[in-house]
Amino acid sequence: MEDKLNLLDPNIPLSERYDSYLEWETQNSTISIQVIAQNLGIREAHVEVYFDLGKLDEEEFNTIDDSKIPIDHLFLIIKEDKQKRIELYNNYKIIVNDTKEPIKAIRNYIDGDNEPLFKKMLHNVSPNAYYSVSSYLKQRDIQSGTIIKGFRGCLINVGNRVKNGDVISDKQIDWIVKAIAHSEVESLNVFSNDILKNDLPDDYEIFRKIITEISKIK
Repeated sequence: MEDKLNLLDPNIPLSERYDSYLEWETQNSTISIQVIAQNLGIREAHVEVYFDLGKLDEEEFNTIDDSKIPIDHLFLIIKEDKQKRIELYNNYKIIVNDTKEPIKAIRNYIDGDNEPLFKKMLHNVSPNAYYSVSSYLKQRDIQSGTIIKGFRGCLINVGNRVKNGDVISDKQIDWIVKAIAHSEVESLNVFSNDILKNDLPDDYEIFRKIITEISKIK
């Protein structure tokens, strides 16, 4: 398809593309999505996105540009309310990172399936952070709920996997997420302790984001 107004060009700020669309719309009286798509040389789904852009606040346009969200992905995001849209903007790069099906990943996130998101986040945690948490548990002899003594070994194994570029198993992901949730419920602060905060701030922020996502499920 031709895309006569360059509405799909990511190199042009979205606000400018939207202005081009609005100018074209004022000069053409048709209201049929099918006809508009045919005349502009874009898909009907793309036209729907431009129909919906009017409900965005000005700062959202800049956020979309900064996150480099293509129109195909915006089709799903823009249908959500503002609070959910902001959440999707903030998590966008993590949601679509290293996936061959970004649209499916976005849809899963919208539907409340956070497992893929947790998996990506935990793969982005450095090996040293896993070793640090394991050491923290050992030094303080913390054993509570799902955080049993064997969990320390799990963290060491996960750290080694990340270090070697191997995939963390689903069972390990599940155990870590449950441990993070239990730590927060019991105010143990295992994954938000001051050692992580001061020595490994990037990893600390990842864990904090996971904690935030878990809190939305409860």
